[in-house]
Amino acid sequence: MKRTMGKKSYEKLTHFSCGVCKKWWSVAEAPCVKDKWFCPWCGSEQEFKNT
Repeated sequence: MKRTMGKKSYEKLTHFSCGVCKKWWSVAEAPCVKDKWFCPWCGSEQEFKNT
């Protein structure tokens, strides 16, 4: 019987929660040095601290 090999990968996700509309979103491979982001739901610019 032929052996089939699968493939896997890892992804780093950063989760954000909007301080205005309270909705959340995620960004893969988000740069750690960036602290200002725009909410994709309501468009407001916000500052996020690294935790």
